[in-house]
Amino acid sequence: WNAAFAIDPFNPSTIYYGSQFIHKSNDRGDTWTVISPDLTTNDPEKQKQNESGGLTLDVTAAENHTTILTIAPSPVERGVIWTGTDDGKIQLTRDGGGTWEDFTESIDKELPEGIWCPHIEASKFNAGTAYVVFDDHRRNNWKTYIYKTYDYGKNWKNLSEGEYLKDTAGNLIGFVHVIEEDPVDKELLYLGTEFGLFISFDAGDRWIKWTHGMPTVPVRDLIVHPRDHDLVIGTHGRSVYILDDVRPLRDLMGETLEKPLHMFDIPDAYLHRLKRPRETYFPGDDAFIGEPRKLGALITFSLNIEKNIKQEDKENSNGNDVYIEIRNNSGEIIREFKVTGKNGLNRISWNLRRDGVYSPGTEPRKDGLLPPGIQVLPGNYSVTVKYGDYDVTGDLTILPDPKENYTFTAREEKFMVLLGIQEKQELLFEAVKRINKLIGAVDHILRLVKDKDDDGYKDIEKDGKDLNKKLADVKGMFTASRGQGGMGRRGDDANSKIRTAQRFLASTYDSPSESHLRYLEIAEECLAAAIAELNSVLENEAAAFKTKIDNTDFRIIPEFDRLNSDWKKKK
Repeated sequence: WNAAFAIDPFNPSTIYYGSQFIHKSNDRGDTWTVISPDLTTNDPEKQKQNESGGLTLDVTAAENHTTILTIAPSPVERGVIWTGTDDGKIQLTRDGGGTWEDFTESIDKELPEGIWCPHIEASKFNAGTAYVVFDDHRRNNWKTYIYKTYDYGKNWKNLSEGEYLKDTAGNLIGFVHVIEEDPVDKELLYLGTEFGLFISFDAGDRWIKWTHGMPTVPVRDLIVHPRDHDLVIGTHGRSVYILDDVRPLRDLMGETLEKPLHMFDIPDAYLHRLKRPRETYFPGDDAFIGEPRKLGALITFSLNIEKNIKQEDKENSNGNDVYIEIRNNSGEIIREFKVTGKNGLNRISWNLRRDGVYSPGTEPRKDGLLPPGIQVLPGNYSVTVKYGDYDVTGDLTILPDPKENYTFTAREEKFMVLLGIQEKQELLFEAVKRINKLIGAVDHILRLVKDKDDDGYKDIEKDGKDLNKKLADVKGMFTASRGQGGMGRRGDDANSKIRTAQRFLASTYDSPSESHLRYLEIAEECLAAAIAELNSVLENEAAAFKTKIDNTDFRIIPEFDRLNSDWKKKK
């Protein structure tokens, strides 16, 4: 089931395959040559799979013994290839298979004879360095076996002492399946065991169990993606996990975690559009889809709340609120939001959207923060993380979607149109807010005059009800009332038309098309008509009602200036 396979680090067309020999192909598997002698014990006592003891012979021919389990060509020096077998043989060639050296007896005298070697990790930094792990659980030996050589196998360092090894928190490490050396930090090691994922920051002297998002399951394979720096984790029985962007782990030692607040380098982020996945037609047709990487820019920071932040700073920090500010290359703050921080490592994502506007009828947040708006342009940005009186700033590059074929000029043209739509949404929100405020004031007056017998108050009550009906009709021109969904909603209100235009414009990254602009024109006409009607009601019915109220003891009708596209500039 687990025959060894490897790709040559210097030539991807060259591959290696293991039986009891090493087979090499220079043409991606079309032709093969054998480059080694039998590298196993070739013990006939371990090759009696035909003598099954009365059980049915495994017809897949998978249950063979005395075979090669791992092939590890050095990524540093051509011709250096390590092999490990299921019967304890560790061998090395330094000339591409011409000669082989056997280290089975020299690694450790206490190493059980015939122990499995499931993985060898050839160092990415030094051709003479390699890590070897062994697994003897098939003979009820669950001890940990990890060894390292610095000099092509002449000497070996025992990283586990062949004991029931535990990590710094007392978690049992158990028997090992795989070890992976980080491609950037040679002190950073990842260990896949029967009891989960473990990480060492000091070349294997101490281990820490990684539990964030990672269950206690057998970890059978590990690799760090060379471009994205994600740790890909293959498990037995629980599919694949991906630890996104492990670069912060390379910066954890030393004074990093001693700082009150520290932000790690932010990886480049890509703009991209999301597409709908395959639909599920009925429950039996459902398919499991794993949680994807968070959309946008990954921002990683650490907090040392208890140890470093003084009591007065804690009080100033409003609990564990951490504020994030995004600035464009002109220094303008385009996005502000807050998250809840915790002691230690924190990771959040910014979805690459500017500050937006509230939907009509919603209540603004008390802290003044806005919901997300339109997607930003590709370019250079800065990110500031604030906690109490502490703040740190880092740079962020946002790249265009590599799958899309458009110019920056076209993208910028679309962006400016969408930014204009957002301003119209802000105007629409202000209009509905004024209507709601006026309706509320009139309702209050109606409650005050409801039981009064005076004819003047009866007149006020009638005019108030007429005014609120008129205001409700005008509000319907801006936004559809709740409960008007489904077949009953025609989408004739300004908010629906603006959202339709916005949705169509945001569906592509190229220049606005004629149909896009026509949708926007229709929405602008609808909004202009609603604004005109609102101004008319305010200047006539509302003004007349206010005059009547001014002649009473009530003084609660608000006054508003005319609304137009420049209303914000006049505030």
